[in-house]
Amino acid sequence: MNFQKRQPKFKFTKNYKNINFYLAFLFKFGYYLLTDFIGNLI
Repeated sequence: MNFQKRQPKFKFTKNYKNINFYLAFLFKFGYYLLTDFIGNLI
């Protein structure tokens, strides 16, 4: 019973970490595209 109680929490933290990773990746990628776009304008 204790294990079942802890399992969803672990799943949630795992998904949260994945979301954080993808957000960081998208932010870096977007920043790269933005600087590239500004560089082309100038």
